[in-house]
Amino acid sequence: MSMPEFPKINPPITREEAVNMILASIAMEEVGLSHILNAEGEKIQYALGTLPGCGGAAATLQEVIEVNNSVKCVLDSVKDSQMILKNKMESAIGCCSKGAAGCAPKRSGVALRGYANYCWRKGSPMRWVSSDCDALIFKQDIVVNFTLDLCSEECDAEYVSIGIQTSPSYKKTNHFVCNAQVARAGVPFTVAASGVYIPCESSGEMVLTLLSPDSINVRQSSIWVTEV
Repeated sequence: MSMPEFPKINPPITREEAVNMILASIAMEEVGLSHILNAEGEKIQYALGTLPGCGGAAATLQEVIEVNNSVKCVLDSVKDSQMILKNKMESAIGCCSKGAAGCAPKRSGVALRGYANYCWRKGSPMRWVSSDCDALIFKQDIVVNFTLDLCSEECDAEYVSIGIQTSPSYKKTNHFVCNAQVARAGVPFTVAASGVYIPCESSGEMVLTLLSPDSINVRQSSIWVTEV
């Protein structure tokens, strides 16, 4: 039996370039998953009759249950995809970070939980229970994962926007912005991001900052930061 032949890459690429391409592909897959999640949210809104611009007869109880089961199946698949992407990302970064002797470098991580049921104001950093301050100090490249259970009390709030900000010098920089749609006031929802890679140019601070709306209620929150 003949073995498969892989096409030769011309011009050749370096290990770092290959890892960057893998990380870019992971980011594109994450974007695709975000669109899927947004579509599932709009599906629920349509069934409940709360999707702006879409009228029609209200769904029956049985139809709502069927929509809920359908969304659950999609979310289960997305969860499995997230685990695969996480392992893929960690393998790629670990491969890129190996030393000349072929030994993987030491990696350290920190997991923090936030204060429950408090009002998060626009422009303010997320508060962490286990940290002496709101900012996390890092001295090398990091990968950030966070999950926030939120609830908007503002009737006119359509979106929530959260930024991962760093301040290696005097100026804060948005390295990543996560946007999520608010179904309606008083209805809890979850905002999450995983595998956010932040390169470190120098020692600095990292915070989660609420960019919009003016305020939102934080029910639960957690973050995991890994140095790579």
